[in-house]
Amino acid sequence: MSNACRIGWRVGGVVLALTLAATALAVEAPPVAGNIPADAVYAVFFQKPDQALGNLGLVLDRFKSLNPDLDLKVLGEKVMSAVGENLLSREGMQAIGIDVEAVAALYATEGRSDEQVIIAVPLADPKLFKEKIFPLMEKDRGQPLGKTKMVAGVELYIGNTELMVFSGKW
Repeated sequence: MSNACRIGWRVGGVVLALTLAATALAVEAPPVAGNIPADAVYAVFFQKPDQALGNLGLVLDRFKSLNPDLDLKVLGEKVMSAVGENLLSREGMQAIGIDVEAVAALYATEGRSDEQVIIAVPLADPKLFKEKIFPLMEKDRGQPLGKTKMVAGVELYIGNTELMVFSGKW
């Protein structure tokens, strides 16, 4: 993945966090909260990720004068051409196995040398998610991904820069 793409994802994560913080609901701590480390710099929880992303467009509109590419419709079209689904929509999320009715989280920890942003997205269909996302990751990297493995009863994929949990209490 190019450096510019990595920076874009980080900026997107920060914008998403700000959007979600602005639209946060007062709710009881969701189960995913138990998996966030105590040293997290921040944590944002949101119900129904598709609705939260809908509000992201309102925030991005404020920054279009700085960067015309910050348009949710344009970003959705770019994602659609790369992935085959608009992951910025409810239908696109469901099409790759994301549970749009569950609570998701975005948080950051102080990693090796900088903040590490972690997105915890609940999956309705982990098998479908793997079938859709793994080929895209392999294409991006130009090499096959490793296999998932079971660790303490939890199915994990541990990559160079990512950890994906496919089963267990998340």
